[in-house]
Amino acid sequence: MDLIPYSKVQIESGLNVNEILSRISENTCTPLNIRYIKNKRLEPFEGEIHKNEFEIYRTYNNTRNPFLPIFYGNVISSEENSVVKLKIQAHNYILIGLSIAFIIFGFITNGYYIFENGVKQYYIIFPVLIYVFLMISFNQIKKDYLDKLYEIVEGESLIEL
Repeated sequence: MDLIPYSKVQIESGLNVNEILSRISENTCTPLNIRYIKNKRLEPFEGEIHKNEFEIYRTYNNTRNPFLPIFYGNVISSEENSVVKLKIQAHNYILIGLSIAFIIFGFITNGYYIFENGVKQYYIIFPVLIYVFLMISFNQIKKDYLDKLYEIVEGESLIEL
């Protein structure tokens, strides 16, 4: 389990670069800029593709979800096959929000402990448990969506960097 919501992955595929990009494009719709309106399209990913690079994220029940991982990818051609290099991470807003929440919770619990000697120090374990739960959830979702992308590009091997 990764304790940081960030990873680098490389998928090798027997398809050429154009075929991979067209398959990703077929399964990716352009993002709607209007919030709270459901996307009626059935593509599993939403995002943008530019030249050999793409930024996609998985749609969930046809709506946006900021807790889902973002895939930043680059498709390059190698000698025998093509390689999709991926950087997978959580939204920056989620990372900033989690950091602020844990700092505030840490100050509250430690400050409360300093001023009230009756409180036990084990209260600091609550944000750690919440963080571990969130990372387990994030890693499971990341794995599911990575499997879907692996299937789309007909991957031959998956390498975690």
